[in-house]
Amino acid sequence: RPHDHKAVGGGVHSRLSRLSRLLTALVLMGSQLSSPDPVLDASDSANRAIFYSYKRSGPDSGPNPVPFSRSSMNREVLLWLKSRCEIFKASEAQLQKEGSVSRCIDYPHLPGHVYYEGYFHALHGEDGPVTTMNPRTGECMEKPAAPIELRAFIEAMRRANVPRLVEALRGAAMEANSDNKLIAKVLHLIENGRLFADIAVQVHAGQAVETRDVGWHTDGPNSILHAALSIAGSRALHSRRHADADPSTPEKTIAEEMRPGDVYVSSPAVRGLRFTHATNYDLAIFIHP
Repeated sequence: RPHDHKAVGGGVHSRLSRLSRLLTALVLMGSQLSSPDPVLDASDSANRAIFYSYKRSGPDSGPNPVPFSRSSMNREVLLWLKSRCEIFKASEAQLQKEGSVSRCIDYPHLPGHVYYEGYFHALHGEDGPVTTMNPRTGECMEKPAAPIELRAFIEAMRRANVPRLVEALRGAAMEANSDNKLIAKVLHLIENGRLFADIAVQVHAGQAVETRDVGWHTDGPNSILHAALSIAGSRALHSRRHADADPSTPEKTIAEEMRPGDVYVSSPAVRGLRFTHATNYDLAIFIHP
């Protein structure tokens, strides 16, 4: 059941959070791969921000806003990806032969759960491997080019979103303080075709991962702007959040079901904000020989 998914200091956190919210909103507004009406969580505010827990610097400090927007893929695009992209219909034997895919054991107490994860890049015009960061270990690794169909899909997302993002970020850079290098760095990456170019493909099957078994975690810096696409099967995204920025508001755990074609865009790698989340998976089998 495959699906893909992947600054220190208060001032930087604040700027990064604002930047992430801007990017997230623009991506879902500009994508030609989403349904016309994004499905937003009930706790989302007008700017599609929700409030996550993090290590508080003082008793009066509240949670910071982190963007989270949901939508869905065009059905024809989803069916095209599932039918044309080999990794989304590979058998377990085929996955084991794929050099860029590894068996992961994140749930050792669930011996019947099968989990494979592969890392790829989606840089336009780069057919060979590139050196970049492994999101699980933080070490450098050589990532091969993603299957051509998946790269075409990502390139379509870039072409739909980059002009809007560049325009907005250039305006924000002109308004920002001269010592704020963050916007310029993100703008440089987007202009050079790095948007959504770091890909992780996950395949879960076998024994279900129930709510009581989920592994809470935060993502690596690869996910500073993160789009998760559910290709097949079903899962649920769990997150710990607050309804607002009031320090006295109690934290709640929310579970949101993700089915084929569901998409969410967020920024689960903002250091210091502790965007803690987890995923559970239903029982699933490999249906291809």
